[in-house]
Amino acid sequence: MEKELIAFEKEFFIDSRIIAEKFGRSHKNVLQKIDSLKKKENSSFKESTRIFRGREFRYVKMNLQGCLLLITSFTGEKHIKGKAELFKIIANAFKNFSQIIKALNNFDTDDIPVRFIYAAMDERGRIKIGISNNPERRVKELNTGNADELKLIFVKQTKNKGFLDETKLHKQGKEYHIRSEWFNNDVYQLLQKGE
Repeated sequence: MEKELIAFEKEFFIDSRIIAEKFGRSHKNVLQKIDSLKKKENSSFKESTRIFRGREFRYVKMNLQGCLLLITSFTGEKHIKGKAELFKIIANAFKNFSQIIKALNNFDTDDIPVRFIYAAMDERGRIKIGISNNPERRVKELNTGNADELKLIFVKQTKNKGFLDETKLHKQGKEYHIRSEWFNNDVYQLLQKGE
């Protein structure tokens, strides 16, 4: 269950059902607690639903801040074990994620002669920033599985090995970040400055 419910989309997310399980609380009780916290801090929680036996059930995915807000609101001796288990899950998830990022950054790309940072915009103005040795081909590949047509709007040759240039650009554009490698169209200003 843990592996199914903890995910990284350039950020840590955990499911409210794990919190209920680890703390021995009813999921309904955990959702009520989240609803109370959302009145003060809404951006840390993302509503979701799932269908089970023909019925729709609500659950909430939360980022690390939301998770910590929630579990620190649970007080008393009986919750210490749940907090310890959850912190262990979070630590392991970050450790695995860090190892993946380190491996990607150390990935030997010497056999690839030239790599490019590229940006492609969809019909709604959202921008995907990626890295490829052939950006035109990559955008064609992305268009195959995309509902909106993507257009290549930016290409720049990388200066560093691996994915360092792409990672740096993603960090610089974090205020425009939507999800994964997608940003709102305000990130285009950042791309133009870096030319």
